[in-house]
Amino acid sequence: MSAGSPDDLFKLFDLEDDEQPAPPGQEAEFDPSRPAPEPAGDTAESWSRVVGNAELVGVMKAFVTHATPRHHVLVYGSNRSGKTFTIHTALKAKFCRARRENLDPCNRCKSCRTWEAGGWERVAHYRNREGRDFRYYAIDGTNPSTFDEDLICRYRDRSCPLVLYVDEVSHPEFIRLMPRLIKPMTETPMTIVASGVRLGPRKDAVTGLRSPGLSKDFVYRFARLVRTSAPADGDFLRWLRAE
Repeated sequence: MSAGSPDDLFKLFDLEDDEQPAPPGQEAEFDPSRPAPEPAGDTAESWSRVVGNAELVGVMKAFVTHATPRHHVLVYGSNRSGKTFTIHTALKAKFCRARRENLDPCNRCKSCRTWEAGGWERVAHYRNREGRDFRYYAIDGTNPSTFDEDLICRYRDRSCPLVLYVDEVSHPEFIRLMPRLIKPMTETPMTIVASGVRLGPRKDAVTGLRSPGLSKDFVYRFARLVRTSAPADGDFLRWLRAE
């Protein structure tokens, strides 16, 4: 096994016996001298920072507490409409070991620190508040080299389901990889959350050439499809002012 492989990274995030999730309804004890890390660029420290797209917020909050693999979610909409920001916030909250009753991440536990340290863009291992283990893997749809077919298509650990986030799912580079994901979506213990600008074919603004969109076989395997829209001016200003 080569250094830097997904399995090597997985070992870096082993669980610590003294960092167990807080019992339901109770807050974990934290060292008050330890400052909360700064949120990653596309992650909120609280759901109150997520504005607009009420349907997406509702679906992703349900995802936070959903325990069943293969409850896939596909999000699509224009650029800068809050897709990644909302999804990252939900993923951080899902993995948090001391998640609040309102589903806000605690921003201080090991899972939150791992996420803020870059766990959102690589392979990582998390244990959440309910004591469930997850293996997380992110795919950049614009870069095929981030697609680890051996990990995704042959993953079989049902005690530690895989949570797979695919960004730019409608990009032509990912479209070429898409057929290899269809079978694992129904056979592998994993949940896919995917986001992209559109579902159908796209036309290149420069060349005028059309590239295919997502196949029906792929789209039909998602339990929820959510379309986003750019936030209203008032919501956007509120977000800028961090209200």
